[in-house]
Amino acid sequence: LAELGLLTEARLYSFNREKDLELQGEVSSQLAEGIVLAEREELLAEKLRTGVSIIDDLMIEGYPTLSGVLVLGDPGTGKAAFCQQFVGERLKRGECGVYMILDNFPESIRLSMMRMGSDVKIYERKGRFTFIDCYSPHIGAKSSERHSEDPSNISNLSITISKVLSEQDKAGPIVFVLDSFSTLIQRSGVRASLEFLRSLLGKLRAFKSTSLFVLNRKAFHPAILAAAQDIADGVIEMKIEEGPSGLLNYLRITKMRGTRHSTAWVPYEISPDRGLLRKSET
Repeated sequence: LAELGLLTEARLYSFNREKDLELQGEVSSQLAEGIVLAEREELLAEKLRTGVSIIDDLMIEGYPTLSGVLVLGDPGTGKAAFCQQFVGERLKRGECGVYMILDNFPESIRLSMMRMGSDVKIYERKGRFTFIDCYSPHIGAKSSERHSEDPSNISNLSITISKVLSEQDKAGPIVFVLDSFSTLIQRSGVRASLEFLRSLLGKLRAFKSTSLFVLNRKAFHPAILAAAQDIADGVIEMKIEEGPSGLLNYLRITKMRGTRHSTAWVPYEISPDRGLLRKSET
């Protein structure tokens, strides 16, 4: 009769409330378990002293490992010096380092870190420190480093980073530096660079790495700075102000997930031999 068109066939679906409640209970149980595990991992995340006294003084409960921190500052505030000082202290503690450099030759960083008391060539020979040279390809020069990549090729850059992290992971905990994210934005564009940063942070967390990303806070629109800050776990902000006797440097920790910290601006100076120092230390 249905085929003849005398009857209309209709399918009936009924809602099984008992099965629905059972599934809801199972999902809620798994979500709750995941939250507990995440909170437990957060609590167990190691806090440490960085060896950079001005940062340690502001970190009430210690600097959280496995964090991706944006070093945001004006030109000339010592952003690179802080990164080199931070990495040098971590190498002395037995960790490994990966330094992705876009603004200078690696040899200049070696000399600068040696002046601050860290001969990175020793750690390079031991397989505990390596550069990813993005500056030489950027200016059309031949790189003498084991790892180099054009920063405008995001895909190849990601592959190189994964390879280097896999090598360093065998030697111990890793501290990663990107100096600077400003140049990457200028070379690859805002959207691609922000997506790269988000992806890179996820990759670094998987390798249990602590990382620093340098960004010039006067080079881009506030919306771009806000997007980068939102992606990062923490933000160390630096600025220069005009004082009665000349220019003065100030630093603060804008945010740092997983630990209490002071957000007050503190004055500091930059020493070529010791890095960033509180005024009282100079």
